[in-house]
Amino acid sequence: MSIFTDNVGGSNPPSNSTSGWFEISDLATQSSPILQPTIEGGGVYLTNDQLGLTTDDSFLLDGITNSWDVDSFNFLDSGLLVGDNILARVDLSIIPEIVPQDFSIVYECFDGIDGTGNKIFEFAKVLANTISSAGDVMNIRDETRFHLIPLIINGSCKIKITGTTRFNVTVNTFNFFILRST
Repeated sequence: MSIFTDNVGGSNPPSNSTSGWFEISDLATQSSPILQPTIEGGGVYLTNDQLGLTTDDSFLLDGITNSWDVDSFNFLDSGLLVGDNILARVDLSIIPEIVPQDFSIVYECFDGIDGTGNKIFEFAKVLANTISSAGDVMNIRDETRFHLIPLIINGSCKIKITGTTRFNVTVNTFNFFILRST
């Protein structure tokens, strides 16, 4: 666990806060999953074209835009402020081609937009381990809470899935809940 994330759930927002959210669902990977082809394992960056049925950005906080860039597949800190908290939910379907296999989610944060500039930090957490389900779909949901710090306020984050051997991944939805203290 990183100091930039914590466990989700269990607490209510403070009374002096405002919140908003947006959800984006992917259409492209539903028919063409992202393939990590090497037997030695590796990672793939997640894409999301925002063309899926549940895409909804009608509940954003004032001044915040839908922060997912469909051209570069990055989460951009558009209109966010230092101290904002973001609860990122990533829903995926992963099919391991070989088992056993371990999967992790990696957030890479940069000081430039579109995943450019210097990588300020990255953090990873284990998503799943499988020993007996090669070829079977694993539906996985990850929730991570970010507290925005000055180093990344005008930057971007890429989301990557890593595995210990070959797999493919379908992006179902990303949901970003933003909490701002006033």
